[in-house]
Amino acid sequence: MFLFNTLFENVPLPLLVTDEKGAIIFANRGVSRVSGYTLEDLSSLALSDLCAPYERGRFLFAHLSQIKETTEIDIDFQRKNGKFFMAHLSFSPFHYSGRSLLFLVLRDVTRRRVQEGKKREDEERYRKLLEEKNRLEEQLQRSRKLAALGELSAGVAHEINNPLAVITEEAGWLQDLLNRPEWKSLPALADFQDSLREILQQTKRCREITYNLLRLGRPLDMQVQEVNLRGLIEEVVEQKVRETQEQSIKIQAEIDPNLPAILSDAILLRQVFLNFLNNAVDALAEEGRITVKAGLSPAGRVEVAISDTGSGIAPENLPRIFDPFFTTKSPGKGTGLGLSLSHTILERLGGSVSVRSRLGQGATFTIQLPAGEKGAIADAPQNSDC
Repeated sequence: MFLFNTLFENVPLPLLVTDEKGAIIFANRGVSRVSGYTLEDLSSLALSDLCAPYERGRFLFAHLSQIKETTEIDIDFQRKNGKFFMAHLSFSPFHYSGRSLLFLVLRDVTRRRVQEGKKREDEERYRKLLEEKNRLEEQLQRSRKLAALGELSAGVAHEINNPLAVITEEAGWLQDLLNRPEWKSLPALADFQDSLREILQQTKRCREITYNLLRLGRPLDMQVQEVNLRGLIEEVVEQKVRETQEQSIKIQAEIDPNLPAILSDAILLRQVFLNFLNNAVDALAEEGRITVKAGLSPAGRVEVAISDTGSGIAPENLPRIFDPFFTTKSPGKGTGLGLSLSHTILERLGGSVSVRSRLGQGATFTIQLPAGEKGAIADAPQNSDC
């Protein structure tokens, strides 16, 4: 003890020596100053007695004998007057007079931790502002790109529509011709009829693509009214259940019974939900599960999450998932316009959509829409040229 007194008594830094069970063998005046206990008090206490009550059950105090090298921890201490402070403890094991002891250096880091916490809050606030700035810049760039692409697409769609109309008309005329009695004895009649049906079917698909191109490039004709969102979602889900009844696909809806009605466009929203459900069905490859959850987000917006147990989306494809004409589907299975058009519709309805996915673990598309009596599109201009 004399050795410790000689070396450490007048050192201002709080210093302690304990045995392997945590009993205090020596404490200098620095410990007395920060803890409020007298040196006589400290001589009858254990290290855990100086800690906040909720810290005393820590694993460390029951295994002090296992400390074989310098160890540092942060721990909350409690002064004699009951007030707490944050401490940083450094444990260094040593041997003296045949005993295994621990030399402790205690630092009051309350002020530093508070400053660090404030700094972290400032950094987090800056990070969020930066993320918002980046998001708005991406949105602006995407809007500019869509505007330019929309003008180009509308021109292309108009030019394609004319020959498509001629092809459809001529194929229909040939189909009517082959249905006449005098052609029934024609060799390979069935093959001709199958070919014409395929021509008409693919022509119809081309017309649908050009229609979507025109919608991508023109203002939407919005009919804003009160929408029973719960009923709309249930209707769309029931439609997809009927369409997939011959597949091993389970589709279920989990809708908050208190989901409010919103001001929006029911027809456009139906198209959006169908697009996302169709995308989920395509991702399942004949079997799996789709879940549609609807409720209010913590921010008070209506939130609809459509999840599937499909193949998921590769990380490198996630940033492009809403780009026009981008698709990971096999040729003939998709044009890459569905998600892009849905994204555009949601933006113009005052909403948003985000995607979360891991390859091989499915995907979740989360749609957010304004709630309340006055939605973000309540005063939007009504267009009629789409």
